Amino acid sequence: MLDSTGTLQPTPIPDPLSASIQVVVEDQSTCRFCFLKLESIMQAHAARHTDLFTLQQQRAADALIWRSLPPHVHIVPLLAIPTNPDICFVTPWMPGGNISKYIEDHPNCDRLLLLAGVARGITFLHEIDIIHGDVKDTNVLVNSGGIACLTDLLTARRANAPIPLRFQQVWGTMRWNAPELLVPELYGRNAANNCPSKESDVYAFGLLAWQIFSGIVPFSNIRSDANAVLRIVQGDRPSRTQQCNEAGLTNELWDLIERCWVANDHLRPTMSEVARELEGLRAVAPDNKTHG
Repeated sequence: MLDSTGTLQPTPIPDPLSASIQVVVEDQSTCRFCFLKLESIMQAHAARHTDLFTLQQQRAADALIWRSLPPHVHIVPLLAIPTNPDICFVTPWMPGGNISKYIEDHPNCDRLLLLAGVARGITFLHEIDIIHGDVKDTNVLVNSGGIACLTDLLTARRANAPIPLRFQQVWGTMRWNAPELLVPELYGRNAANNCPSKESDVYAFGLLAWQIFSGIVPFSNIRSDANAVLRIVQGDRPSRTQQCNEAGLTNELWDLIERCWVANDHLRPTMSEVARELEGLRAVAPDNKTHG
């Protein structure tokens, strides 16, 4: 942060482990700093005897795909990865917050527009053979223009690329993961080589679409992760609630959501198909929503 003399000073690492704060940097532009609490990270990596330098290299490698992306209106750009004094990721500040918070603050916003923006962002990634791997509400931010933008591409991977050893056990966020990621053996997959795919991004997008209209985090009614996994692989999916209908969820959109989260990944639509269908739904939707 800038002190009273105008000198840039180190910003304290916030709690919890990963957080976002608003700071002003030397060029007076407003940025979002995503800090990693080193003490917790080093404890997590202690079993692997990871020193700070190695950790810095690892985090830079994780962000390589993100930094290499060409500009896109629905992707939050990664501006820098400072490592002194703290490891962090710098992106433009998104005043709308994550998509759930934005909808909470702007209940009359155009949810279909937000959803279509997310679809275009994921489609862009898939067209260049990049898989996001952790699509969920907190990884979608809204800028000052009310535009939804994908962020946190630290687990993004290139299709058919070798799987980093540290990602061979856990991918993404458990309750947002497609069933084939949770119990790969049930779907004829090798657990050691199982990883997110374009199809699993589509599955997670279906959950996100439901949350945008329901206002509820998927499977939040299930207390334990083990029970959640069991219910997911048994075919349980969120229900269409009255809140969904009141928020504008149509029969056509509900049909699309259900196709996105079908258990058989080969039967899910591609993300480009999803984006096209959403554009078609927007074309016939009543023009009675605003960005606020």
